[in-house]
Amino acid sequence: MKVSFEYARIYDEVLTEMSRKKLSPSQGEEAEELAKDFEKYWRNKETRIISSIEKNSKLKFKKKEIRCYFVNHLGYHAISNPLTIRIGGTLEDMRDILVHELIHNLLIDNEKITLPLIKRTYEDEDFSFKNHVVVLLIERKVTEDIFGLKYFRQFEQKDRMLNFKFEWPEVDRIYPRYKGNIVSFLKNEDLD
Repeated sequence: MKVSFEYARIYDEVLTEMSRKKLSPSQGEEAEELAKDFEKYWRNKETRIISSIEKNSKLKFKKKEIRCYFVNHLGYHAISNPLTIRIGGTLEDMRDILVHELIHNLLIDNEKITLPLIKRTYEDEDFSFKNHVVVLLIERKVTEDIFGLKYFRQFEQKDRMLNFKFEWPEVDRIYPRYKGNIVSFLKNEDLD
């Protein structure tokens, strides 16, 4: 599986307008340049990251290619479908966001198996919580596998403050039991 990167000006303009912002001509040029820079940065790590995601979930991507769009304005850091990343932060930050969104895509690729299992977890929680516990569980395994525990601890503290303050404590609680096979884990663990 490969990720291709693109800046689509009309997509950026629509999201910018929906955000009640203005898009300057230089923002489009800067986004195109960033897409090229990020692609070079990503290519050095892509094979290892994709392999780690598959290895640490025991799932396979079904698509040969996923297209990733860059935009200047978006209510979230990213969305998984169509895969879209808001420009901001460092290339490393954007890489970490892309890993997260790729795990969402992997779960969607395998939703016939994963979706019913995710839905049956955490009876009193909404789907976003359930889904993100699963994504973050895999993401933690991948991040530790590739970048080490020290990097993960720094990443988690930043992510916990910005995004998933309710999900991370649950991920930390169940992580010692997760052995890298998400389907088996969801089938055999009582997550409630």
